[in-house]
Amino acid sequence: MGGRYPSSKGQRCECNFCAAAWGGIDHRAAVQASAHVVERLPADVDVVFSGLEVGLRVVTGAALSTCAPAASPLRQAYVDYGGGVDRGRYSWDLITTHVAAAGGLPGVRRCSDCGGVNVVDASSGANAWRRGPAANQTYLVLEDAADAQRVIDRLLCQPPRLGASAPNDVPFAAFARAGPIE
Repeated sequence: MGGRYPSSKGQRCECNFCAAAWGGIDHRAAVQASAHVVERLPADVDVVFSGLEVGLRVVTGAALSTCAPAASPLRQAYVDYGGGVDRGRYSWDLITTHVAAAGGLPGVRRCSDCGGVNVVDASSGANAWRRGPAANQTYLVLEDAADAQRVIDRLLCQPPRLGASAPNDVPFAAFARAGPIE
């Protein structure tokens, strides 16, 4: 996860490659580290980049306000993070996780005609897709944000598979009210 595809040149660098969003982090060290890591990705490992532009257009979690019980920790996390009910959040992490775990996601596809590799500039953190022969790298392309949102929201809205209880048979509602562990 990181960058913009096929290129972020001419735009503010994406925070996973340059730490632009976080004060106190050394921007110079972050861009150099990003360039170093991306350049040295093992050739025998498939790498799929998910860019800023994909996650920004898929907003998930708002459905939890109506599909999950008020005592749901997941629902409450979305309410707290979003500042109220019926608010979702950008879905970079959920898209990346779904593609990695399930091999794909409706509404999102791996770029199939983009042979080459990702290159991160060590001085700016900007990235660009360097076209070339097919390699072990590709990036995600968003085709239908609504499809991707529906699939992820459907997963978020599923009740826990172990039933309505948290570990050790503590009632779910009591677990949610227990507060922070000290």
